Amino acid sequence: TCLVGIGLTTGTTPTTFSPNATVTRRQMALFIKRLIDLVNRIELEDLTDLPAYDGSPDHSDVADETAAFEEAIGQLTQAEIVAGFGDGTFRPNDTISRRQMAAFINRTHAFLTGAPFPDDANYFDDDDGDSGEPNLDALAGVGIFQGTSPGVVNPGGQLSRRQMANILLRYLQVLFGEGMIESPFAGGAPPPQPPGGGGGPTPPPPGAQDFVLPPPQPSLNDVGQARTYTLEAPNGTTVDVALVHSINVFLNPDNTV
Repeated sequence: TCLVGIGLTTGTTPTTFSPNATVTRRQMALFIKRLIDLVNRIELEDLTDLPAYDGSPDHSDVADETAAFEEAIGQLTQAEIVAGFGDGTFRPNDTISRRQMAAFINRTHAFLTGAPFPDDANYFDDDDGDSGEPNLDALAGVGIFQGTSPGVVNPGGQLSRRQMANILLRYLQVLFGEGMIESPFAGGAPPPQPPGGGGGPTPPPPGAQDFVLPPPQPSLNDVGQARTYTLEAPNGTTVDVALVHSINVFLNPDNTV
């Protein structure tokens, strides 16, 4: 609902969002165009505007798209954020993979700011040698992209509308945190999102509290140097949560977060 409120996404019907549905390449092009246009409207730094669509489709299978989709695909192609395939097609009805989404977001950041997010750490085991590894690791480093389980990102897996919304929101959080944009949301910063692209936590009952019990020594693994914390509720229920140091999560030497 956050992204619907600021015009980045719309529902699949007047009353449904279809969070588990997949995202097509045409849909993602429109989402990214709206994202860039929004960022340009609320920028605090000089971020690059999308070029006006020149009216000439760059791909052989785009001419029959609606005007909104054709324009979005055209603008992003001109900006070199999206590209087609070797046969001259864009394949707008194909579903987006996780590696493609990471590429779109990192190219968007490079277009807006002049440089992509750096790829300076290895956060996942299953993308080693994959074409999407640099973008997946770069976005994981700033907290935008998260794996499906520890060390696993499933680069060729499909992306749901829920996951897409969380990724777009995290990107806005990063830009806001770096002072590049004003908050697009009334009242301040973009709201925090749950890890893994999920649908959000259930609000606790009135008076409920959670306590974080840091381990005596950092519990690290060799994938992105994640540190494990144990959350304990008043009823004694505990759950282990792995956090990775990033722009949104700071793991201090004394194990506080």
